[in-house]
Amino acid sequence: MLRQEEKMRDQATQKPTHYKVICISIYLRDLDELDRKVAELKELGFTRANRSALIRHALDKVDLDSFPRQV
Repeated sequence: MLRQEEKMRDQATQKPTHYKVICISIYLRDLDELDRKVAELKELGFTRANRSALIRHALDKVDLDSFPRQV
């Protein structure tokens, strides 16, 4: 029984390897827009929408050839 408890504790303390928690700077107006879009998605029925999911979707769709030279 003790061995099983140790195994469960080890599994609980292992960190996921498929993502990282990061910290970025973002302008307040951009954060407001991001939050508005997440709220709109939720109103449209995407109940699991969140900032991270919207950013991942945007990254998948961005066209680097049309990215402005002056950012």
